[in-house]
Amino acid sequence: MNNRYLNINARLAEKILRRGLGEEFRVLLALKGVADGSGSYFQMTSQVLDSLRGLCGWKCRRTPKKKIEKLVKIGWVGKDSEGTYYIRSFDVIKNQFDITSSAVHQVSVPWICESKSRAKSALFSIALGKIIADRQHALVRKNAAHVSTGGWQAGFDLQNGESYSPDTLSTSFLGRRLGVSKATIHRWKHQAIEDGLIKRTKRRFKFSGTTNPSPIRSAFPEEAHRTYLFFDSGEVAIQLTDSLDVGLKYKSV
Repeated sequence: MNNRYLNINARLAEKILRRGLGEEFRVLLALKGVADGSGSYFQMTSQVLDSLRGLCGWKCRRTPKKKIEKLVKIGWVGKDSEGTYYIRSFDVIKNQFDITSSAVHQVSVPWICESKSRAKSALFSIALGKIIADRQHALVRKNAAHVSTGGWQAGFDLQNGESYSPDTLSTSFLGRRLGVSKATIHRWKHQAIEDGLIKRTKRRFKFSGTTNPSPIRSAFPEEAHRTYLFFDSGEVAIQLTDSLDVGLKYKSV
C-alpha cells in the first residue's frame, strides 16, 4: 500500500457527515491508499479493484467498480477522454465545501477503511475534537479574565438547571450540528468509544439523603425524564450530559 497514512481535515470530516457522504469518503481514502495518492492516474484493472475490495471488505467483485463510478459522479475522481481515472486531492474537495480550516488528524487507511461503522466513528471523532477545541477557544476569548476561576465547568444549579462546558455536548446539540438524528449520534458515539477514539464520563447531580424520586421529579418537571434512583449510592440523582474526551492529536498543514 503506497499511502498507509493520510491527514483528514477536521472540518471536512464534519462536512462529510452532514452531507451523508461517509461511505463515499471511506472509498476515496481506500482508493488513495491502493493507488499513488492524490492526483494519481490509474486504470480500473483487476489489481486495483481487488485491492480496493479487500481493503473495504466487500464480497461482490462488482462493488469496487460501482463505488469508483460514484466518486466520478460526485467529482472526487476524474476521468479523461481516454478512460483513465485520476484521484482528486483533499484541497479540491475542501474547496468544494468552502473549507479554509487547516487542522488535520492523521489516520491509518487500513484501520479506518475496514468497515463502514469504523469510518463513521472515526470521522465523528475527528469532527468532535475540533468542535470541542473551537468551543474552548471561544470561551477563553469571551471570558479570559475568569477562566482561572473555573467558571466554565459544567454542573447543575437548583435554580438555573444544567450548565455546560466545552466538552459536555448533548446528542441533541450534535444531531443539529451534524444534521442527523439523535439515534445516529448515539450510535456513532458508542462505536467511537468502542474503537478507543473518545472517552465518555457520565455526570450526575445527586440529592444527598433522598431516596424517593417522585418529589424531585415534581420539583424539577423539566428534568423528570432523567431523574432516577442511583443504586450505587442509594440516592436520587439527575443524569447530566456526558463529558466527552477526544484523545486525538491535530496539526495544521
